[in-house]
Amino acid sequence: MPTTHDLGDIEDLCKRLIIIDHGSIIYDGSLSEVKSRFAKSRVIFFQVGSPMPELYEQLAQTDGIKLELQNEQEFSVSFDRYEYTASDVVSRVMRHGEVIDFRMEDANIEQVIKAVYDGNLDLNQSGK
Repeated sequence: MPTTHDLGDIEDLCKRLIIIDHGSIIYDGSLSEVKSRFAKSRVIFFQVGSPMPELYEQLAQTDGIKLELQNEQEFSVSFDRYEYTASDVVSRVMRHGEVIDFRMEDANIEQVIKAVYDGNLDLNQSGK
């Protein structure tokens, strides 16, 4: 059985994932399952037709949402997928003006593994 510490390899090549911590197996299952159960964060990147200062202010003050401005017409919104749906986030943005383009990213396996080793995830619990 091949092993790797390169998490990019894991996502590209593996269907099964075993996570070992201090010599004990703490997860043994499918890569897709660990990501779907424990990857809470999603990010949507937006390009809009004009600045949306009211939206930026609202999002910055909303629990479970993190706004990151690249410039006045390009920004990203990180959100907890157990609190909000992608549709909720996109709808909020579209109510404030023209959306030229957007794309969504789920957390990658590196972010999930980091959360496990930082003590932010308990693999014995469900994702919610």
